[in-house]
Amino acid sequence: RMGYSDEDRTTLRIAARLSGIGKMSVPMELLTKTTRLTDYERSQLQAHTLYAEKILREFNFEQPVADIVGQVHE
Repeated sequence: RMGYSDEDRTTLRIAARLSGIGKMSVPMELLTKTTRLTDYERSQLQAHTLYAEKILREFNFEQPVADIVGQVHE
């Protein structure tokens, strides 16, 4: 819809679906915290995309999925 090719849309769809995989590396207490996050806690939570990027680099995607996931908070 935004002028992206079918391949680009597929790549973005895959990256979006896999971006949360890095949350496995974030402490459960932080993921389930119901009160306001501190700046430090927020930075820890946002680091989940870096963890996801590291995990996804282990797989051979034809598209730049790991790069896209690693740039989510840019």
